[in-house]
Amino acid sequence: MVETKEISELTRSNRIAMLAHISTVTVMVFFMIWESVRGQLSPVYMTIATVVGVIPLIGEVICWKSNTEHAMIKHLVSYGFSLFYTICLFTSPTNLIYVFVIPMIFVVTTYSDTRYLLLINTGAILECIIVVVIGATKGGFGYHGIEAAVVQIVVMIMVGAYSVLTTKVIRENTRKRFTEVAVAVEEIGNSMTLTLKALAEGKQDIEHLASEVEASVDNGTEVTEKLEKALISIIRSI
Repeated sequence: MVETKEISELTRSNRIAMLAHISTVTVMVFFMIWESVRGQLSPVYMTIATVVGVIPLIGEVICWKSNTEHAMIKHLVSYGFSLFYTICLFTSPTNLIYVFVIPMIFVVTTYSDTRYLLLINTGAILECIIVVVIGATKGGFGYHGIEAAVVQIVVMIMVGAYSVLTTKVIRENTRKRFTEVAVAVEEIGNSMTLTLKALAEGKQDIEHLASEVEASVDNGTEVTEKLEKALISIIRSI
């Protein structure tokens, strides 16, 4: 029979975060290459940004191979992607680059760390506001009008709020399930105690009944012997 190795919660979180980070950076680099081929992006800038995005990925793989529960993977995912995302956000010719941070925000909710999420979301929202303000006043940064800017900011605020609330709900649901399991285990323990007590009492009753039956048998034997003696005496007297 093949033994199944139990995977820890941190290992699962590190794996999904690392895979999401690799996938997201790969897609973003692909779009950067496409823009470079179209002449909208400098090859030198593309190379530098790619290196910045890939270095944390290499670090994550190294940490993963040494220990799947390595705490550094979590920080490399968050800070490594934040740096790469910031560079792309402030240099991209389109404001739609901000959407790439949304899936990463929801992926890191697997760590169930509210403070961690608050820091990430606060940074993402502030960067979004800065880009919009500078784009509106000085142009550039993919600014395409006040309507698009407002939608961008509102979406990021909603994503941040929903991710934090989702994490809190998941933690509360997990805590409630653990409480229910603990109560169920306690009830099973109490039920087993009552069962053992009933068995012990039943054993005592059976032993008492057996002693009474044995006493009755002894009494019956004694009466039978007396009756036999009486009958023998009567027969002899005849």
